[in-house]
Amino acid sequence: RFPSRAMKMIGVTGTSGKTTTTYLLESILLAAGLRVGVLGTINVRYLGKVRDSEHTTPMAGELQKTLAEMRDAGVEAVVMEVSSHALKQRRVGSVDFD
Repeated sequence: RFPSRAMKMIGVTGTSGKTTTTYLLESILLAAGLRVGVLGTINVRYLGKVRDSEHTTPMAGELQKTLAEMRDAGVEAVVMEVSSHALKQRRVGSVDFD
């Protein structure tokens, strides 16, 4: 059902700096008063919930499940690390990035 369409979606890709960039973007969005979710190498977090990550970018099914949880919890913007491996495997093919 494309949960990403209900939120502002920001993907960060590249050889290095993805984690740092997502943390910076998260800080900016929080300062702007938005409810923010982050998916990345270190963890997945939103609205006080935190869990460890298995992959920089989750597998497609897990990614959609997590995005649906974030949407249902009221997250307004998601910042996520998108690895080149995930792009090649089309894990983010159903994500509607802004």
